[in-house]
Amino acid sequence: MPYLVAKIANRIQETSSTVGIGDFSLDGAVPKFNTFDSAFDSGDLVRYSIISVNGSQHESGIGTFIAPSTLARTT
Repeated sequence: MPYLVAKIANRIQETSSTVGIGDFSLDGAVPKFNTFDSAFDSGDLVRYSIISVNGSQHESGIGTFIAPSTLARTT
């Protein structure tokens, strides 16, 4: 099995109202930031971090970006 490298990009930040353990539905860029769709191609592995609004929950991982607005948890 080939080793796949997750991509990273600067100044990408989107909101999401997704709860639970499924894929993230990306709701659009935060002001002064860019969307995942502007930096990645569908199928790209990407590093991500997500933080709840109140900061009490957080998660980091590698996801698969599915254009135009979904981030699937991969690892």
